[in-house]
Amino acid sequence: MTIPMNWSPLDREIYELRDHVQLAKQQGGYSAAIEPLRILHAKMLEHGGYGVTELLRLPLYLQQAGKFVEALEEINRLTSRFTEPLSISVIVDKRRLMFQREKRFLEAIPDGVFSYFFEMLSLYQSAAENMKNMDYFYSEEGESIQLCEHFNNNAQFCLDKIQTMQSHEYIHDMLLKLLKKAKRTDLLDELTDLINYHLKDLHSFDVPLFDKQIRQILFR
Repeated sequence: MTIPMNWSPLDREIYELRDHVQLAKQQGGYSAAIEPLRILHAKMLEHGGYGVTELLRLPLYLQQAGKFVEALEEINRLTSRFTEPLSISVIVDKRRLMFQREKRFLEAIPDGVFSYFFEMLSLYQSAAENMKNMDYFYSEEGESIQLCEHFNNNAQFCLDKIQTMQSHEYIHDMLLKLLKKAKRTDLLDELTDLINYHLKDLHSFDVPLFDKQIRQILFR
């Protein structure tokens, strides 16, 4: 690939570091690629234009290199840096997968449920933003009706998905997948009740309280 002339020095450095990471992995495996990847991620954070998905490679490489504790430390740092609900949903879902790869299925369950809650919060946030934009453009004289329809459709999509995710069937299936792996399907009804209780006031979702309550159920 030819590097575009309008790229900044940092863009060029990130591009070259990507190749370095890939070459290190090909030649020495995941362990050899960890330090170059740390440098790449530091540059991505300096750049500011890269999302959390790009930065989840390092925890994966650490786990594949047999450094699970370091992998958890790295992914926990991401939860402090990225605070948007959708980003948190993606991060904790990746952490769920990490626990499952280690056969620590019971410990994976809280993250599976947290990912669900933060995805819901993200959908509510997106619906509210689209409705706000719709109201703004609707009130502006001469603005295109198409813009209002666009924002209305986006908001309705989010609200429809929220309704689906709040259904008994969705919650049942989501929990059952997690509990089957842990061989604890006996906890299905209790966890369903806990989730439904917190869904009643999702906008005031108390993360520490929910974390305490779900762990009391799982590890008593």
